[in-house]
Amino acid sequence: MLKANNLPLGIELGEDYKSASTRLGPHDLLVIYTDGITEARNEEGEEFGQDRLLSLLEGARDATSELMLANVMRHLDTFVGPALQHDDLTCLIVYRRPA
Repeated sequence: MLKANNLPLGIELGEDYKSASTRLGPHDLLVIYTDGITEARNEEGEEFGQDRLLSLLEGARDATSELMLANVMRHLDTFVGPALQHDDLTCLIVYRRPA
């Protein structure tokens, strides 16, 4: 997990964002997503949640980024069912395969 102490992008126009860098090692994942993914709710009002997202990603470690993303979105669609969503659902997955 990458940690940051800034507000999410777009909340405050004058926010002074700190920059940093990291290097992805073999088998590392970089997953960038909006809160619409983890805060998506089903008809009972239950959130999809970060734990569910992490579990799906851990369970697909041998897949490509494309297949991981498809798996997340398929499970998310099944989870929310016909419940209306009120936020965007954006997710980017980068997986560094071993050399």
